[in-house]
Amino acid sequence: MRYLIVDDNEDNLKFLGLILRNEGHHVTLARNGREALEAARNLAPNVVVSDILMPEMDGFMLCRAWQEDPALRGIPFVFYTATYTAQEDETFALSLGARAFIRKPADPASFLAEMDEVLKDLPSGPRPEEPERLHQEDFLALYSQRLVEKLEHRTASLAASEERYRRLFECMRDAIFLADPETGNLLDANSAACELVGRTREDLVGQSQAILHPPEEASKYREVFRQQATSGGSRFLEGLFVQHRDGRRIPVEVSTAVFETSEGRVMIGVFRDVTERKRAEEALRESEERFRTLVAQSPDGIFLADFEGRLLSVNEEMCVRLGYSEAELLSLNIWDLLPARFRSQQESRLARIVRGEQVDEAAEYEVRTRDGALRLIDVRSAPYRVGGKIVAFLGIARDITDKRRAEEDLKKAQEQLAEARNLQTIGMIAGGVAHEVRNPLFALTTVSAALEKKLAGQPEFAEFTEHITNQTRRLNELMNDLLTLGRPIPDEQFKPCLVREIFAQAVARIEKSEPGACRRCVLTHPEEEFSIRAVPEKLEQVFFNLVHNALALSPPEAPLAIRIWREGPSVCLSISDRGPGVPPELMPKLFQPFASRRKGGTGLGLAIVHKIVSAHGGTVTAANNDPPPGATFTVRLPLMEPAEG
Repeated sequence: MRYLIVDDNEDNLKFLGLILRNEGHHVTLARNGREALEAARNLAPNVVVSDILMPEMDGFMLCRAWQEDPALRGIPFVFYTATYTAQEDETFALSLGARAFIRKPADPASFLAEMDEVLKDLPSGPRPEEPERLHQEDFLALYSQRLVEKLEHRTASLAASEERYRRLFECMRDAIFLADPETGNLLDANSAACELVGRTREDLVGQSQAILHPPEEASKYREVFRQQATSGGSRFLEGLFVQHRDGRRIPVEVSTAVFETSEGRVMIGVFRDVTERKRAEEALRESEERFRTLVAQSPDGIFLADFEGRLLSVNEEMCVRLGYSEAELLSLNIWDLLPARFRSQQESRLARIVRGEQVDEAAEYEVRTRDGALRLIDVRSAPYRVGGKIVAFLGIARDITDKRRAEEDLKKAQEQLAEARNLQTIGMIAGGVAHEVRNPLFALTTVSAALEKKLAGQPEFAEFTEHITNQTRRLNELMNDLLTLGRPIPDEQFKPCLVREIFAQAVARIEKSEPGACRRCVLTHPEEEFSIRAVPEKLEQVFFNLVHNALALSPPEAPLAIRIWREGPSVCLSISDRGPGVPPELMPKLFQPFASRRKGGTGLGLAIVHKIVSAHGGTVTAANNDPPPGATFTVRLPLMEPAEG
């Protein structure tokens, strides 16, 4: 047979040519579609095997031209590709007239078997008349669609990341400005920043940072900015002012930092309006009467106590926060309000105040309210002097219970954002290098197969060739897992499904690769069928990974307890193995990439499980069995509402 191979990668040409020549075929090579057409018209091959992604004329355009040429269209055209691998790509390729669509890397035996199928149906008589084919407009539309979809997959992930950043940026209560450290021009500002200076984002972006400050002090603030831009690092600045558009001067504290981005250096400034705090400090300095007025109106709890802990004075906010009347609080000692574990910490602070030391740092305590609840407060303390002598201490207590919860929620959101960005990065890198990685991987697969065939009669080399084959297969699995981890799941793929049916498909898949393994699975479920909206093949991958891991980690013949049940608006599926369990240090990062408890895996199985389950609006958790041994993984998925069915 005369083969024409078309590929812009020299290694692909070399190794595919080697396979075919070893089978006794004549092989001609071409580097792009134009070379292929010229060679075909001179050679008249029996079959052409073409890549898709090539310069000058790609595989789709070559196939189109091939079918339009009466002298060539009877010659079978086969696609062999590592880049365009989606089902839609295959459908488009076959609509152009291709006889087969093979995905790289295929092992030599599988590739040759595919080619035998193509050539088996090769007509021996005259070439057929030109078949009905896509009109030019339809072809260009479908061809453009394949290119656009590749681009859309890339841009969708970037847009989602940008949206998460923008929401977080806008939700910050502090004013945040971004500026170019080289020019001093503002690059961005959040809503709080615009409100602080009374200007819109459009008014600010592109203007010099000097627009934020009093114009008569422009040179001072330019110098402050220059010093920070030059020194880099992080700085905390006090005693600064911004000027509102209406002319008001607003005192601020500023935290600044310079960091690198892909587009260059950026300076961030976090501005906090300290107007109220400055006013309070001024009032405290002016007079005792103004001090008492401030205490009475303060949004924070303020108290005065002696060094025995007896409360001497409290403001109304203190009473409201703790649920006591003023008289009740004045009959108590601060030790009555603090749990015992905080006593030594507070006694140490009191000793420092008695010695006249400045106690600037805040302390956090849990305080017991009248109804027994615990509230987290932030306390700042200072000595209280009469005639220059320290006679008591003043405390300002701020209830930060809700704030701390919000900070924890923000931290969790930031961690989720970081995880999403990591997955996006993994997906972008994996997708970007897939073509480059799979080409050498195909070469390794080809060489391995050739070695195995050549050394078949020499058992002393069997262990080495088997090791090469296994490691090559594992690398291919890793690349597939990376692509799965980084690729988004389109909404249109979701459809109504039955949980038990999908689980049965996963078990059948395991049984096919490991006959008899699933006899150890003991499934318990109610008669009720549970309907969900899912992508069946994705959810099947979840159940496959979890059952496969459980089988691998459990002793031979040890049963797996699998249970399906309803829990409120969710359907639950749990898999309990009899393995060694999950080490405590691994549990918090169990579903992160490359945090694997099973040797021989890619380290991405549980990360893929977490990503797919999350995309389905569900959760997956793990817990060690009590009593041991083993661990239980539980997947919870939202049930379909009756109207959805």
